[in-house]
Amino acid sequence: MQREANVKLKEVISSLCKLLAGLGVEAVPSPETFRRGKFNRRDGTADLWKLLYSLLKPLHQDCPCASNKANLALQVDFVKSVLLHYGYGVRELYQLPADGSEGSRELLLALSWLFHRINLLEQLLNKTRLSLGDETTLCVGGTPLVEGSLGLSAVQGGGGGGARYLEWLQGQLRFHWRALHAAQEEKATLLYKIHTYTKGCHSNPSISHLSVAETSLIKSPRQQSRMLMLLECEITLLESYLEWKRLEPLYWHWMESVLDAKLADDSQEVLIANTIAMASGFKRKDKDSCQRNQSMKREMDRLGKELLELKWGLQGEASAKRTSWCKWVEYKEQDIPLDPQEFGAIALKLHDRVGQKLSALRCNNVKPATNTAYRLLLRETTKQKTLPVHAGETEASQMMLGVDNEEQLFHYQCVLHPLLLRSIPRLGAEQHALLK
Repeated sequence: MQREANVKLKEVISSLCKLLAGLGVEAVPSPETFRRGKFNRRDGTADLWKLLYSLLKPLHQDCPCASNKANLALQVDFVKSVLLHYGYGVRELYQLPADGSEGSRELLLALSWLFHRINLLEQLLNKTRLSLGDETTLCVGGTPLVEGSLGLSAVQGGGGGGARYLEWLQGQLRFHWRALHAAQEEKATLLYKIHTYTKGCHSNPSISHLSVAETSLIKSPRQQSRMLMLLECEITLLESYLEWKRLEPLYWHWMESVLDAKLADDSQEVLIANTIAMASGFKRKDKDSCQRNQSMKREMDRLGKELLELKWGLQGEASAKRTSWCKWVEYKEQDIPLDPQEFGAIALKLHDRVGQKLSALRCNNVKPATNTAYRLLLRETTKQKTLPVHAGETEASQMMLGVDNEEQLFHYQCVLHPLLLRSIPRLGAEQHALLK
């Protein structure tokens, strides 16, 4: 029975390694490395660090730390920072040394956590897929400037040279932006011509036109053999992925045994530490614990007094602010030519309008997925009807509307949102004073 379980485990790990190799991962360890990782052996720790680095590097290519291929310490720092970014909260992993000498079990658990939490294999599979359609990428957000870059170092030097260098950078940025915009317009024009000339040639009625890659295949048949080879490779990769999904429940069952082994070792270490502490002498331990309890009690009393003082201070400041607002409203009522009831109704409407605007901003504050690929399709709009948009597709007008909403949201958050927040208490005070 044990031998049969070992054979199945080897088949599962071999399937995972085959899938990783098909995804283009550089450092794929042997299945024996995974088995040794369960028992926290040191000989495969460096290979697991390299595997995590190779898996996370394609997802974070913009990070400057992702270009360290030979330095293991920098790879370890990169993996730790990415895991911290995704919310991996196991403290033992971040305490592992950077030389890759220990911690193979922790790395195996972190790898499985990435498989489950962020769908790591599916993301890599999406990056390596073969696409024959014309796609565009909607990328929200940019890359922040690095503090040690040439531009920031030149500006931090001070003097008139920094200002002139900034002007030169701005001119270069404007020039390249115009060149990029012209290239995008030319590309859009050529795509429109191809989609218009090949309209009705596609076998799929929802697309109705050929893409650039399909047109290139028709124009030069020699590329068909290469495209056929790429399609065969992708089919093989998808078959490996299906085989992995079939064996994935066995993998997670094995990971439960890995987690149980970790918990057993942790409990044994705690038992040994407690035994050593008990052997060192109970008197000294009791004396130290009493001193710690007394100091902790004093700190808690001091913290309670500070919290009470803070509460009283905030209440006094809030009452003073409320009194000043009421006086200001009474002073402004004398200059208002409207009837108090009419003014109160206007204030209520304005307050409701501000609340609806803020609630709409909170509901719409859902960040779209970055670097999302969309296929470009030619749509004909007539006066009678518009062609339907199928599932998984979107229109350019919807994308532009989303970008405009993001711009308006950014404007509200940076400029109008603080003003609205400051106006809400004043409007509430005016309404309260007028209704009295």
